[in-house]
Amino acid sequence: MTPGGFLTTLFAFAGTNGAMPSGLVKGSDGNFYGTTEGGGLYFYGVIFQLIVPPQLAAPAFSPTAGPYVSAQTVAITSAASGASIAYTTDGSTPTEVGGTVTNGILYRAPVSVGATTTLKAIAFTTGFADSPVAAGTYLIAPFAAAPVFNLPGGTYGNGQTVTITSATGGASIAYTTDGSTPTEAGGMVTNGALYGNPVPIIAATTNLNAIAFANGYNDSAETIGTYTITNPPPVKPIFSPSGGTYTGAQSVTITSTGATAIYYTTDGSIPTTSSNLYTTALPIAHNIVLQAIGANSGGSSLVASASFMIFPQAPAFSLASGTYADVTNLSLVISDTASATIYYTTDGTTPTAISTQYSAAIALPLGATTINAIAVNANGSSAVSTGTYVLTPPPPLAPVFSPSGGSYTSAQSVAITSSGPGTIYYTTDGSTPTVGNGTPAGATMPYAGPVAIGAGTTVLQAVSVNSGGPSPVATASFTILLPAPVFSPAPGTYTNVTMQSVTISDAAGAAIYYTTNGTTPTAASTPYMAAVSLSLGTTTLNAIAIESGFPASTVTGGTYTIINVPQVAAPVFSSAAGSAPGAPVVAIASATSGASIRYTTDGTTPSKTNGTPYSGPVSITAPVTLRAIAFAIGYSDSAVTSVQIGKPTITIINP
Repeated sequence: MTPGGFLTTLFAFAGTNGAMPSGLVKGSDGNFYGTTEGGGLYFYGVIFQLIVPPQLAAPAFSPTAGPYVSAQTVAITSAASGASIAYTTDGSTPTEVGGTVTNGILYRAPVSVGATTTLKAIAFTTGFADSPVAAGTYLIAPFAAAPVFNLPGGTYGNGQTVTITSATGGASIAYTTDGSTPTEAGGMVTNGALYGNPVPIIAATTNLNAIAFANGYNDSAETIGTYTITNPPPVKPIFSPSGGTYTGAQSVTITSTGATAIYYTTDGSIPTTSSNLYTTALPIAHNIVLQAIGANSGGSSLVASASFMIFPQAPAFSLASGTYADVTNLSLVISDTASATIYYTTDGTTPTAISTQYSAAIALPLGATTINAIAVNANGSSAVSTGTYVLTPPPPLAPVFSPSGGSYTSAQSVAITSSGPGTIYYTTDGSTPTVGNGTPAGATMPYAGPVAIGAGTTVLQAVSVNSGGPSPVATASFTILLPAPVFSPAPGTYTNVTMQSVTISDAAGAAIYYTTNGTTPTAASTPYMAAVSLSLGTTTLNAIAIESGFPASTVTGGTYTIINVPQVAAPVFSSAAGSAPGAPVVAIASATSGASIRYTTDGTTPSKTNGTPYSGPVSITAPVTLRAIAFAIGYSDSAVTSVQIGKPTITIINP
């Protein structure tokens, strides 16, 4: 099967050499073997071999694909002598059929790559299967400036913080502290962390690696720094019990290995050495966020944070109260950090433990809805959470015309539709549809059924309106044209005649005007009354249809060449004596006595001056398209005939 999806006959069994092939099996030599169910010398079938042509190696690019800071000139080469190369620069796969590139460009000179481009190429030549596709992406962009650490790697007594910057404006920075290389893809960090604040260096040994990246740039070189802290700060504090939900007061102890003092806050602020000094277990009787640091002569630890929930908080709504426009449906999620049971109402009343229990997101209807909710656990009920939601639908999408605007040769009936609920209004005079308080104004009409479009040009505009507002205005222009005239016979070359009659017709029965001098006809040109007689030579015939109330049709034109000489009979191909499977010998002949023949095998069209003069049967040694033309004095040249010759070699082995 060809890349275009067409089946090709590899070999036709004729009975004496086999009949009804039953399948193929690939051998260890890369060729295929099979049998037939009939035919052959004794009519018991034959064994046959199908030799598969070798495949070319994939082309090579120089320079190779990769990131570059400037435009590149890429040479594409094939290891196979004489092989042709097809390539693409749009990411599609290059293809060829019979030596002709069917997708892509035939390679003739190095390819200039001035922007980020994916280059694909194949090599092909007669007698070989096309190569695999070679592909490479050239990233043409400057490199982002490598990150700079404000504090160089080295040995320090106390913990440090490192600020990371890049000279490339707007660049982002990815970093790691475990010695691995940070990476990113499409602007998202895939290994490491996105730099936002100075990096704390508090471990005994930290390997800091960083890269910079930005749109329009290749990723920077990697910056590496190794930091050794001889007097590290304490380990991040640990709470016991840890943060969580509790049904009673808790006594929380705080420890930090290596700390000489611990400081804490309970108001959500970040603790410092000026915060509360921890001296004994803390009583936790209500909901708080407890945060703490350890300190010693080497500095402060990382911040430890924990939330303690002692009784249910009021449920949280995923949506704030308010008006939500442009929605067809909206779901409200109610949550409670205490994992309590939630009860709610939708009629504005206060919920209790016998109200509707919350189990899944609540679908809010269009209009106004008030949701009240409480959380309940063993300690009691939370405060009531309230949310009022007003939902209005989105305006409809712009109306759609069917058929769409354009030029037509007959009157049209145009249907108008719009997605979603709404009322459609339209105009046919080119004005914008206007609707006030549901009442159309001016030339605006409510749509009740398909709109009839008659002769001439009509500008149709439409809008759809619902409670969410009006849609965008849709506009389309419809032009009803006359059908273009039709010539019979069609333009072309007519030989062995002294005159040719051409009839001109129009499906609409309109008046037809024509010219024979190549000019564009108008209503002032010759009116068509009867068949036009064209004499010897070349005549350009143009015609137009005109009728009152319609724009004129498009111009129908054509060139007629009248030649009063006979045409040489087209060449005929036949198998010559001595032909053998896989290497046919082809004879070419013309029925016109004394005619000369030229033929080509390189894909070009033969003529009196192009091609090899035929002097005897042609031996074919490789798959080829053979084309031929015949010519003689006193005759017009024959039509060009062609034949595809060459199939995979078939060896018949009689049993």
